[in-house]
Amino acid sequence: MGTSAVTVSSVASSTTSSATCTSLDKVTLPDAVTTIGENAFEKCTALTEFSMGDGVTYIASAVFYGCTSLAKVTLSRSLEAIESDTFGNTNLVSITIPDNVRSIGFGAFYGCSNLERVNLGRHLRSVDRDAFGGCESLRYTAFDGGEQAFGLIDINQLGNEYLIEGYYNYLNK
Repeated sequence: MGTSAVTVSSVASSTTSSATCTSLDKVTLPDAVTTIGENAFEKCTALTEFSMGDGVTYIASAVFYGCTSLAKVTLSRSLEAIESDTFGNTNLVSITIPDNVRSIGFGAFYGCSNLERVNLGRHLRSVDRDAFGGCESLRYTAFDGGEQAFGLIDINQLGNEYLIEGYYNYLNK
C-alpha cells in the first residue's frame, strides 16, 4: 500500500537520499520545520505539490532535483537562499521567490523547460550561473523592488539568458 500524501513534523538537516520515491505526490511541512537536508526529495517522480511552512529558512542543494512531476511549490516566507540544483529538472510552470531570499544558486532551476513565470523577491541580490539555464519557456519576470533596484542584482549572464531577455514587470516603481 503506497503513500499518496504525507504531512511531516521534521526533515533532518542531514537527510540525504538517492532512493527513487515513486508514490509520494504531495508534501506539506509545518512551521516547526526549519531546514530541509540535501537531496531530501530528489527523484520523487510522483511528487506534484510541495508546501513549506514559514519556519523553513534553509533548503540544501538538490532537494527536489529530478522531481519530474513537481508543478507547484509554495516556498517559506522565511527562506533566505535557494541553493544549487534545488529545483533542477522539475515541472514547475511558475515560482514566487520570497522577499527574504538574497541569492539563487548555480543551476537552481536548471532544465525547468516548462517554467514560464518567475516572481523575484525585493531583497534578491545575486543569481548564480545557469540558475535558469534551459528554461526556454521563461518569458515573464516580475520584481517587487522597482527597476533601479533590479539593476543592482548581480545576475551572472552565463546560462541565464531566458531570465535576462524576458519581459519584466517592475511592481514597485
